[in-house]
Amino acid sequence: MKTISRSAGRSATAAAAYRSGEKITDERSGLTHDYSRRRGVQFAGLVLPDDAPDWATDRAELWNRVEVAERRKNSTVAREIVLALPAELSAEERQQLACDFAAEIVAQHGCAADVAIHEPGGEGDQRNHHAHVMLTTRRITADGFGPKTRELDDQKTGRQIVTAWRSRWAEMQNDRLQQAGQAARVDHRSLEAQGQTREPTVHLGPRATGYERRTGEPCEVRLRRARQVAERLAHAKAIGERDRTKRQEAESMAITLSGDLQAALNERDRRAEMAKVAPKVVAPPPTLAPEPPRRPPTLAEARRAFDQAEGSTAETGRAMRPAEERVIAARALQAQVADAKAKAERLAREAASNKAKAGQAAKKAAAVPWWRPFKARELAREAALAREAATAAAAAVRANAKVAGRPVDLVAAKAAEDRYRVLHQAHQEARQGEQEARQGLGDAIDRGRVQKLEKERLGRHTPRMTETEPADKQRSRPRPS
Repeated sequence: MKTISRSAGRSATAAAAYRSGEKITDERSGLTHDYSRRRGVQFAGLVLPDDAPDWATDRAELWNRVEVAERRKNSTVAREIVLALPAELSAEERQQLACDFAAEIVAQHGCAADVAIHEPGGEGDQRNHHAHVMLTTRRITADGFGPKTRELDDQKTGRQIVTAWRSRWAEMQNDRLQQAGQAARVDHRSLEAQGQTREPTVHLGPRATGYERRTGEPCEVRLRRARQVAERLAHAKAIGERDRTKRQEAESMAITLSGDLQAALNERDRRAEMAKVAPKVVAPPPTLAPEPPRRPPTLAEARRAFDQAEGSTAETGRAMRPAEERVIAARALQAQVADAKAKAERLAREAASNKAKAGQAAKKAAAVPWWRPFKARELAREAALAREAATAAAAAVRANAKVAGRPVDLVAAKAAEDRYRVLHQAHQEARQGEQEARQGLGDAIDRGRVQKLEKERLGRHTPRMTETEPADKQRSRPRPS
């Protein structure tokens, strides 16, 4: 089911004139739609409810009144159903089938239906007998047009009704085909629901069909479909060739393996015999050259390294401080702007609520009888307070909107944060180097103390020798009595 809407630049009078092949003047716009020379219209007739007025039997009057009944500039003025008629039936049987189906819709929804049956085109498929059924969007009674058929506009009920129409249309076609003694049958379900794997056909549409009829060249829809089919065939061919190549390689490999199986077994037995006879040689483990001992740094070297690490830490800390301040300022500005936006939204809701309360209080005050003046004054006071609250909230919204509208340079904030991250990493590395240098300086100082104590201990326990006598004589000299 399609819709004919003013928002798409269409009108019910133009659509009815084209489908029926008649001349209709649109009284609303003053345009004349003349399709009286159109060929291919086999039948055109109106299907109306039993209590329809007499003017509804005139096609031009009917659709002009439809245009006048709709006042909005984007109104849906008509609905259309396109029916594919069985080519196996005769022209009279197809006409009766289309009119009976339209009559059921009219009886169910109370609208008017305009049925036009078109013959196949001269260069198209000669089985393409079809009918256009235009439906009014309003119910028609003896007093004229009534309420709209909203059940067809609802997303849930509309789909269900259209599905029921499709099922009923298939049932009616199958009944008429059976009565005519034809073996053909119609199924309204999709190919997937029917369990069929064939590709569905592509509907070109009126524009594409008209283009091909005028130019004699294939339209873009047909060319695109041909390209898709060619691509699918090429892809299937490539897959088939690849599978065939793999199958041939597998067959040749199987033949080669079966021919060389005995030779492979003989080679395996020969290597096993050689492994039994040949002596086992165990290679010695590789000898690694000892690393030269590392000399511990001296006290002066350790102090110099510590001074350098301490200076690097101080330098990275000084370089990191401005970047850290910029990052903190950018984050504070972002938080301030976000808070202002949230506060502005909250105050806007409060202002709307107070405005609604003021309106309700004013309505209640206006509805209070004249003999209850105190109640009216109380409600008026409530309305004034609510209006004042709404005005104050609106002013606060504007103030916070100014703060929320402050520009935040996200690129600069991101660059500052990246710079701060790099400097922070460098500062952490400098601090780690300073700690290592401090540890090295402490180790050097400890080694110096240990060496000093060792020297003092050795000097305190070493025996003194005179310069005039050798040591062996001093040891052999007798003690005085």
